[in-house]
Amino acid sequence: MHATVPMIDLHGPADQCVEQMARACADWGLFQVSNHDIDAGLVRALQAASRAFFQQSLAAKQAVARGLDQPLATMTGNSPRT
Repeated sequence: MHATVPMIDLHGPADQCVEQMARACADWGLFQVSNHDIDAGLVRALQAASRAFFQQSLAAKQAVARGLDQPLATMTGNSPRT
């Protein structure tokens, strides 16, 4: 059986979108969205940056890992800033 990550159309009724998001988070832990009106170039750039990050060595990824004591950070260039 081949399962597909839920796709939520943001041009649908708001209450329906919220319910679908809640269900997707509960069942899958993630979802995709369509009709979000985000520039396609920005989406491609984000996908490329994500691929580049996850192709790095484990040590490189762990260098920017956040712990429970400091779960959030902002990035400036290649250096995390807390």
